[in-house]
Amino acid sequence: MSSEISPCPSASASALLSTNSRQGLDKASPSQASIARLRPYHREVALAILDSVFSRKRLTFSVEIARQGCKNELSAQLDPPLFTLHITEPKNLVKCSPTFKPQTVISIMRLKDRLNDAGFNGIWVAKLGFRLLATVNSGRLKMYLGDGSPEYQEFWLELERAQSHYRPNQTMNFYVDPTRGHDDFLMSLALLVEAANQYSPPQCQR
Repeated sequence: MSSEISPCPSASASALLSTNSRQGLDKASPSQASIARLRPYHREVALAILDSVFSRKRLTFSVEIARQGCKNELSAQLDPPLFTLHITEPKNLVKCSPTFKPQTVISIMRLKDRLNDAGFNGIWVAKLGFRLLATVNSGRLKMYLGDGSPEYQEFWLELERAQSHYRPNQTMNFYVDPTRGHDDFLMSLALLVEAANQYSPPQCQR
């Protein structure tokens, strides 16, 4: 992957989303082909958003999509090209939803799938994995007493089934084998630890 990725007139949103033919899809990258397969009403929104980013228009969008209209898929499809665009810069992308379950969980799952499809499999979890491991080993991670709920049982089941894989480039991938279940709670725990490490309590004025 090139380290010299920056917006330019030739890298327009129209070019990114114009891969309609079967021949074009075969030649496109996984991310490009995936976006090109979005439904027409999704593609119209994606085209406008990416055009704003590539052209540095700094526009704000408000989009209304019917329930079960695959809004999470649209959001997840937009993320890989935007991440790649700023891969050499310390940028943050904030995603919000009304509730953690099911909206946030679904959003996380969709984003993971699309990042993996775009070739980022194992790369995007490296920092979270080391941070989570360090927090656990230092005794700074404490869990509440169990309440016997299905969510609590699933949480510990995922932690028991969690695996890690260390690469030669000093990155780490952690996951639950898909054949043995999901890893949503595991990833949520890693994100919570990351958020806690970045939290800075407000200072009291004297």
